[in-house]
Order: sequence, then structure tokens, then C-alpha cells
Amino acid sequence: MFSWSGNTLAVASRVAENLQADLFRIEPATPYTTDYDEMLQIAQDEQTADTLPALAASVQNWDSYSTIYLGFPTWWGHLPQIVKSFLAEHDCSGKVVHPFNTHAGSGFANCLSDLSAACPKADVREGLSILGDEAKSSAAQVNEWVTTTA
Repeated sequence: MFSWSGNTLAVASRVAENLQADLFRIEPATPYTTDYDEMLQIAQDEQTADTLPALAASVQNWDSYSTIYLGFPTWWGHLPQIVKSFLAEHDCSGKVVHPFNTHAGSGFANCLSDLSAACPKADVREGLSILGDEAKSSAAQVNEWVTTTA
């Protein structure tokens, strides 16, 4: 799960709690700024240049997981580049991937096609999309979705 503002983290925490699952935070090796305007520019620059930022850490025992719940915000209609970095370094072939995201009104936009392109040999399932402003109050919606996926 990648979360810059904390919205996706709120949803991911609820997912992990429901599933009694491990929670791994996707983070860049060089931490992103906390300044919103600067972050907008960094994220746009990464997308324009198709930069894959280095990861701070990798998932231990990745091969032991057969099902992944992958959370992320939608940035300009796409997966954040740091999530693409994660997918480039963690082979999802043969895994079931349940995506969930937070957004400011665009839903998944192109994120699911980005996800399928980044891990073409994974079984990418229907996901859950939540408005960022509703992330912290989305417990019922998250609980219902997790029940249908488990």
C-alpha cells in the first residue's frame, strides 16, 4: 500500500484488520516532501518522465503470498510511479491482486489498466474505489468489499 496523505493508509489499515493480514507500506528510498504543491510537481514530473523511484524496502518472503491487496491513490488518472516501482520489483505472476484506491473524484481512471500492464500475469480482480475525503469514514464500505473478496 502506498499512501502520501494518509487516506489510502486509513483504508489499508481497515483491510488488513478485517483480513488479519500483513500491512506493507510502499515508500520511496528518498522520502517525498510533505508540501502538497511540491508533491504535485514531483508526481507529475515522475509520470512525464516515466521515472521509477527507488523503494525504501522490499516485501520479505514475497513468494509466500498468493493474494495481494494493493492500495494506492489515483494521481492524474494513473498509478503513482512509486507503485509502478513496487510492481517492477515484486513479480505478481500467478497472484490474485485486489486493488483499492482513494481519489479526489476520478475513481480508478486508468489505474486498473496501468496495473494490468504492470503485472500482466496476475489475476487482477474488481477493486474498491473510495473518495479520499471519505476514507476515514469508509469502514462499512471497506468491510463489505473485503467480505466479498476473501
